[in-house]
Amino acid sequence: MAAYVNICSYYVVRVPLGILLGYLAKMKVKGIWIGMILGVATQTFVLANINSRTDWKEHVNKASARLNKWLLRTFEINEEKLNDKG
Repeated sequence: MAAYVNICSYYVVRVPLGILLGYLAKMKVKGIWIGMILGVATQTFVLANINSRTDWKEHVNKASARLNKWLLRTFEINEEKLNDKG
């Protein structure tokens, strides 16, 4: 998700704003930098918004379930190997 926000922020906000301010508004390097800074601010705002709306308990539960699935499976395989030997 963050990669998509990064790409959109760069190509939709930073570069066009830098071109508009730097060349069309005749602000030169200052305009390019203002465009870049506003793009980073936009990216920060969007990522903070996504982060604040994320249900972290749900993600922890999903990750724990996946982890337990793999750990239990490994434990069961090792237990079967021990039973076969003995």
